[in-house]
Amino acid sequence: MGLDWIVENKPCEGNEKEFKKLTKKLKKLREEEPGNEEIGEIEDRLEEISFKPYDAMDDYTEEELNELDEIFVGGSFLTSSFDFRGKQIGHSELIEEELKDEAYEDHNPKECIEYAEKLELSISAYNKETMNEDEKEDYDNVNRGIKWLKFWGKHGYGFTAWS
Repeated sequence: MGLDWIVENKPCEGNEKEFKKLTKKLKKLREEEPGNEEIGEIEDRLEEISFKPYDAMDDYTEEELNELDEIFVGGSFLTSSFDFRGKQIGHSELIEEELKDEAYEDHNPKECIEYAEKLELSISAYNKETMNEDEKEDYDNVNRGIKWLKFWGKHGYGFTAWS
């Protein structure tokens, strides 16, 4: 099964409560009543009160953009700055099952940072110099995921785990 992490919009200033309420309601409707007409109305309202991640690209410093570009280097599993092939975390042989499972869950910005820290701790015991080529690739993919999570989390964006 595939898994992509897709950066979610974030609320415009002053709309945080409404954004959170509508996001929860939308998720519940999609799960329990996928054909409900209210879904489109909620999606439209969320668009009105939120920023898309690419709307803010001009606001990032050159250093921040370089940081995001570094995630791409050698990263055939990054589809764009706004998506990451989360299956590389979900299928990693280097991390615990609990962390693999968490890759399939949506994360808010705070949870992105926390998840990145857990992943970092999980792979910190490994010595890349003693790994075979497959393990090195796995290690590098997990590191790219950590950087991606930290970048978007610190900028106030969460992600949807799409599988």
